[in-house]
Amino acid sequence: MPADGLLLLVESALSGENAPSPGKFIDIIMLLVTGGRERTTEEYRELLASTGFRLNRIISTPAQFAVLEALPV
Repeated sequence: MPADGLLLLVESALSGENAPSPGKFIDIIMLLVTGGRERTTEEYRELLASTGFRLNRIISTPAQFAVLEALPV
């Protein structure tokens, strides 16, 4: 990726709140079916940092998904 590149992730990033959300339902399905899970915004921030990216911003959408914009460090 070039130094001025941009990584976009379309995910249902979970909030840290204890509130209902479609993302939490998806999280349960992923856990049961694949052993995977959804991540919180903070978990994405840490994951991206460990791979040389910085979470720049989170763009909300009218759907249940958000666009996470990351830049190379």
